[in-house]
Amino acid sequence: VALPFVGAVVDHTPHRRSVGAYTAASIVVVKATEIVVGPHTWLFVSFLQVVTGLLFNFHITSTYAYTSELSKDATTQAVYNSTFFTIMFVSTLIFLFMVVPLSNFLNTDDVGTARIALALTSIISTALFPFCWKYFFRERPALSRIPSGMSLATCGFRKVFQTFRRIQRLFPAMMRFMVAVALGEAASSAIATIGTTYMKEVQDMNANEIALVFFVVLVSGIPGSQIGAYLAKKRSWNPIHNLMLCNSVFAVSCWLAGSMLKGPQDKTLSYGFGVVWGVCLGWLFPIELSGFVSLMEKDQEAEMMGIFLFLSQILVWLPPLVFTMVNESGLSMSIGLASLGFFFVFAIVALWCMGSYEDALSTLENIENQSIMENDDDVVDDDEAGLIMLGNGKGQTHLTYA
Repeated sequence: VALPFVGAVVDHTPHRRSVGAYTAASIVVVKATEIVVGPHTWLFVSFLQVVTGLLFNFHITSTYAYTSELSKDATTQAVYNSTFFTIMFVSTLIFLFMVVPLSNFLNTDDVGTARIALALTSIISTALFPFCWKYFFRERPALSRIPSGMSLATCGFRKVFQTFRRIQRLFPAMMRFMVAVALGEAASSAIATIGTTYMKEVQDMNANEIALVFFVVLVSGIPGSQIGAYLAKKRSWNPIHNLMLCNSVFAVSCWLAGSMLKGPQDKTLSYGFGVVWGVCLGWLFPIELSGFVSLMEKDQEAEMMGIFLFLSQILVWLPPLVFTMVNESGLSMSIGLASLGFFFVFAIVALWCMGSYEDALSTLENIENQSIMENDDDVVDDDEAGLIMLGNGKGQTHLTYA
């Protein structure tokens, strides 16, 4: 709910870097406080987890505004994002290799292991966050002025509503891409929760076996990120083709898992599906992000990236609900697991309904040109009234929206 306001601060003020730096510092403080986790503090720590989630979304609203400015070219963005996600998967593995041996050496229980992980998180973040925000991120001027008749507190909410209406009216291809992102993210996010339940209840796997499956997923995410970048570099492939193939592999793997993982005797197969799901998870998100950036209007980085975050979370409740309904109705859990595949199929249909990617880019160019012409008319009107428009300090004026 608060993301539109944060996006307005990032887009319409010169405080983008401050938003990122201060939210990073706040996350470190909250994670350090969570070290008190225990049987008597679980409710307090649960509240802190909610706070962490909010701060994290505010933080990446700022960081995504930076990454979206690296390039509007989908191929270049795919390479950047795939590299970022490769680093993320490798960093996660390194973190696991630090936590697990240390907890085994100290012979800690689950609570003790959690405290070790939180302590390491706090120490590493305290070292890296200040360094990154001091040396790698630069101050950025306001991208545009606050629209006439709006305030900083309200313009984010009003502009998001106007942007949705504008996309629906003028850019249906982008709207269908957004639907595909929402469906794909919902299903891929549910694999962890539904997969854990399925492996425990149907395959009778213990905590160590389940953890090993997700370790395989993490390792497989590294080559998965590079597959998306490799395909993006092919001239005949665009983000739509890339995402359709990735969603297809996801869908088929879910259907096969539902039909082949029948009980404890199929535990070994779970590791194979872990490889496939890891590859697809490393492949999907960077290409979704790259395609989204290539299709969004300029000078709206924070607003549009806030919308992207919204899309990635709006339907995450639906696949687990379908799985629960299938289970409660007395049907086999394998049907619930296979139901994930249909979300990926619906995402493919939405992508197919977009039409040509090149036509979508042409439509975007026409919309941006129309906005510039409308804005030039506004500048003339303001000059006649004796007003001075400052824009973003680079001779660029704000694009107003009908």
